[in-house]
Amino acid sequence: MNRAYDNPAIEDLYRLHEMFHAAFMPYFPGIGFDAFHRKMEDNELKASVCSEIRVYFELPHLREQAFPHPIYADRFLTDSSMQTLWAKNKPVAIETLQEARRDVMFSKPEHEMDLTERWIRRFALQNRQWSTCWYDRYPEIESHMFAFQIRALQGDRSGAIAHHADWIEAQAGQDADDHIPYRQEAALFANIYWSNRRRYEAEFAKAGKPAS
Repeated sequence: MNRAYDNPAIEDLYRLHEMFHAAFMPYFPGIGFDAFHRKMEDNELKASVCSEIRVYFELPHLREQAFPHPIYADRFLTDSSMQTLWAKNKPVAIETLQEARRDVMFSKPEHEMDLTERWIRRFALQNRQWSTCWYDRYPEIESHMFAFQIRALQGDRSGAIAHHADWIEAQAGQDADDHIPYRQEAALFANIYWSNRRRYEAEFAKAGKPAS
């Protein structure tokens, strides 16, 4: 996916999020489904913390350039204890931010959460649904991506990219209508995604808040 935004700062944040996914995603041929889901879930958590919270600690002036309205990160940016932790022990600060978001995703009692936190929880559920959509196909993707990664790291980046492009094209060629790779899995998850997106926008509009 390649999204465009009117605000270049937000577009950069989107690209940072996607590049984090690519840079830190491990691949493990033969991985079981529960472990597969956990590593995808963990990668999503860390990418979100990086592009939605941590980046504003790293680049303080970015906050005012990104969003004109309050965002989830503000509760940490305005916390003097978190600012102290960031200044004195950055690795632990990053872990703390990740655990705070993980708590919202899985543990925090829902009656204690605000609207933004409830949607963080709901998107965590959406991640489980995403994994389930790929239950039958994820092993072949794990194996391919592991081989792609190792081949590139061993120095044959051009060969790895060419082989990867051929693999994607072979998958797309199985869709006679729109030439979409893994069409069945994509269509299955699209129904879940757009249903959640409509509900998300409606709930934030009702609350008089921007759906960012």
